[in-house]
Amino acid sequence: MATSKKNTKKKTETKKKKTTPKHSSKNVGKKTNNNKTKAKTTKKETKSTKPKSTKKDSNKKESKNIKDFGVYLKDKLPKKKPEPKTNKEKRLQKLEKLRAAKRRKKIAAIVGASLAGVYVLGCLLFSFVCFPRTIVADTDLSFQTKHVMQLSLIPNAGEYVFKADGLDFELEIDGKAMDYNFDIDQVVDRVIEKKNPLAWPYEVFMVHDFMTDSVVSFNKDVATNLAVPAIAAHNQKSTPPENANLVCDPMTKDISIKDEVMGNTLDPDKTLASILGYIGSGRRHLECGEDEQVLPTLFADDDRCEDAIEQAKVLVESLLNLNMGGSIVSTLNLTTWVSWLQLKPNYVAGLNDELLNAWAVNLADQCDTLGKERHFVTPYGKSCTVKGGDNIGWQIDQEALKTLVATQVPLGKVQTLTVPCSSTLNGYGGPGQRDWGARYIDVDLSQQMARMYDDAGNMIWSSAIVSGKPGKNTPTGVYTIKAKSSPSTLIGNIDPATGKPEYETTVQYWMGFVGNSIGFHDATWQPTFGGDWWITNGSHGCINLPYSAAQSLYGCCSSGDIVVVHN
Repeated sequence: MATSKKNTKKKTETKKKKTTPKHSSKNVGKKTNNNKTKAKTTKKETKSTKPKSTKKDSNKKESKNIKDFGVYLKDKLPKKKPEPKTNKEKRLQKLEKLRAAKRRKKIAAIVGASLAGVYVLGCLLFSFVCFPRTIVADTDLSFQTKHVMQLSLIPNAGEYVFKADGLDFELEIDGKAMDYNFDIDQVVDRVIEKKNPLAWPYEVFMVHDFMTDSVVSFNKDVATNLAVPAIAAHNQKSTPPENANLVCDPMTKDISIKDEVMGNTLDPDKTLASILGYIGSGRRHLECGEDEQVLPTLFADDDRCEDAIEQAKVLVESLLNLNMGGSIVSTLNLTTWVSWLQLKPNYVAGLNDELLNAWAVNLADQCDTLGKERHFVTPYGKSCTVKGGDNIGWQIDQEALKTLVATQVPLGKVQTLTVPCSSTLNGYGGPGQRDWGARYIDVDLSQQMARMYDDAGNMIWSSAIVSGKPGKNTPTGVYTIKAKSSPSTLIGNIDPATGKPEYETTVQYWMGFVGNSIGFHDATWQPTFGGDWWITNGSHGCINLPYSAAQSLYGCCSSGDIVVVHN
């Protein structure tokens, strides 16, 4: 019974031990260690969020700095002097240099001798044969001896017919028509004569084409007379070349480049030179190409076309109103630029010179009044036409006008420009109209009346007149007062029968307008003025005035005042 109790006690204690909380020092120590392990794990997790290479990078940087510092020290520290060589080492080194120099000299001598031998052999070879690429009359004579050359050229000495074609051009010339002669011996001698065997290292790489060297005889005049008309006939029906050009859409103002046209027109001089050259070298066929063709000079794929397009975009915005004597005589706008726009030779946007010139000529023809009829209405309501007179009136300076337009258009502005003129008057009523101002002297021959108007167009003087009698009529036209004098002696033409002037009369007031021979003056000998009196008692061409009227006009008019004489 006692044993069982003890066992029971032990079991009870064992159970108590198992159920008792683990608060012993060992357990406390273990728990602490677990906490430390957790803390370490947390630190590791925290560290893992940082870049792993930070420590390594810093180590690398330190290592690099150490290396750089080492290099620096190595450069700064005095270098260790090499140990001096012994006499034996020096002798061996010198001996080795001498041996190397001998080897080089030996190699150079061998190479030199080889090259000299090759050169001599080449000189000997090409003393007997032609150089490579030696061509005569389309026959390859490369490496041929004199005898072989003669045999090779035999076909060229037979019947000869020259043909030229290409670009839709055709020409055929019979050798007999131009006394064609191909002398084989002369040709071979010329090839040999021009050969220089001593220069063979250079000559073997050259082409020896005798095309440009006349190797045959023929009548050039006959060949020319046959070729020139054929070239001209071809060009009459050929397509001429066209340069690339600027194109403007009138609706959108978009600018583009039109491609060039190559055409097939032949250059007469170049083509004739090629034909004569081919015949003279014994060749039988010429295919005309770019060397004989008239080619365009501006091409659409040139990079400068882009700049020209940008310039044209500005140009087409221009609007020019041309003013002449206060009247707008022409307006140039987009409609004009669409047809005039052109790519100039230096790839600059500009205007077509031919169209600009035609426009300037036409405008001058319409607007010039110098030497032309003027249609006008007098202040008293009479419609008149007058022509002739002094060499005065409006005349456009065409060259200056073209220059003005060509320089202003690229600016792309809206402008009113004054038409440059080489001659003007003090008024302009438009093309074919009155070209003088309000101030002028009006002489109406049909009414036998003269009137003067001031700058405001008001009549300030008038008088009946007597004009030139039939046969010596007062000339019509537009004139100016040339001279005024008071008094003045009028001297007529010399009478051949008497040798004296037809008349010699002194007047008090003289105002000449046709040179100094016809003008206004007082005529105290006239009993009446106006009406039909001039028919039977007219002057020698002058405008006769009553004394008082002449005196008054003399005070009103000035040199330079316009005088218009009309019917």
